[in-house]
Amino acid sequence: MNRDNVERPLVKEPSKSDQSGNKANTQADKKATDKASKEVTDNAEKNQQKLSEEEIEKVDELKSRDQEVRVHEQAHAAVGGRYASSPSYDYERGPDGKSYAVGGEVQIDVSPVNGDPEATIQKMQVVRRAAMAPAQPSPADRAIASEATNKATQARAELAQMQIESGEEGEKPNLDISINAPFNKSLEEDGEKKADPSDSVAPAEQGKKTLSSPERGEMIASFYDKRVSPSVDSFSASA
Repeated sequence: MNRDNVERPLVKEPSKSDQSGNKANTQADKKATDKASKEVTDNAEKNQQKLSEEEIEKVDELKSRDQEVRVHEQAHAAVGGRYASSPSYDYERGPDGKSYAVGGEVQIDVSPVNGDPEATIQKMQVVRRAAMAPAQPSPADRAIASEATNKATQARAELAQMQIESGEEGEKPNLDISINAPFNKSLEEDGEKKADPSDSVAPAEQGKKTLSSPERGEMIASFYDKRVSPSVDSFSASA
């Protein structure tokens, strides 16, 4: 087939009037876009200018509070480690339309370790450190620290009682000396003088006191407190 004989669609050149109309429409669209953009900018500037001195002062206060709250809660979380949750915040919208953190909380596990008083002691010390980690601990923070201290004390007493009942050979000699031996001058005078062995034997034998079970438990707990240091805490604290 001869291609020259194939009918082709008629291509119509736009008239000069059509070209002028398209150009006018393009310019109109550009002007409309520029106008809308200018209105947005003007509105933003007006909103900024609308803030009174009192509102500007409020925004500054919210910014300061936001930073304070975040630093406070992040201190709890950092020290609490695996016993602490991520911080959560309460927000307030300022006059400038932005949200600022005005309160926060970190959940920390303060439960004792079942059947393991030594682990409880270590955990409660971490909890206490986490509670007191911020530069300015809140009353709630201090309450958690106190709770952790009390639980650590209870755990020490439990640990001492367990050692008495189990009769650990490695601990008994030291515990007996701590309980039964008299307070000699070498202890009272910080070791400046050593008491003669012959001087300490007689008083120990003559004045030896048989302690009751509660007294022994209390003294053993005191002795063990010097040897085992608690290490981790848990709590819920608010800035």
